[in-house]
Amino acid sequence: MTLTREKVRQEDWEFFNALDIQFMSEHIMADEYSAWVIDRERKIVFTRVQTPGRDYGDTYILLWGETRVYIYVDSWTTLPGSDGIREYHWDIQRITAPLSLQNRRDKLIELIREVSVLNFYTRSSTRFVIDNISEPHYIEQK
Repeated sequence: MTLTREKVRQEDWEFFNALDIQFMSEHIMADEYSAWVIDRERKIVFTRVQTPGRDYGDTYILLWGETRVYIYVDSWTTLPGSDGIREYHWDIQRITAPLSLQNRRDKLIELIREVSVLNFYTRSSTRFVIDNISEPHYIEQK
């Protein structure tokens, strides 16, 4: 099985909700607008938990097996260039990961790149660019 981006189907809502995804003490529940990047075989889920509008940009969670990695992103879009292509940029400003992943840093960064690109809905007139990936900040996982 491979990573795929898809809407969270209604038959998966119970599974999604059982993942117990929380952000700022709020339980994130699946609904008709929910989308994720998922690989059921490798037990990987990537989804947005917070949209812009507060004092920060997007926040995503990467569930990798039993670990939870939070990814904080500033993003912006450029106007189309002479080639007609618009660019959607990501600046990954902070990654909070459990200490158990400290010795797997390169694999973690590779996985973040992979799910980020898949998460972005591509159109022929838009290109996705990751400008920066900050070094992970490792913490004790509860």
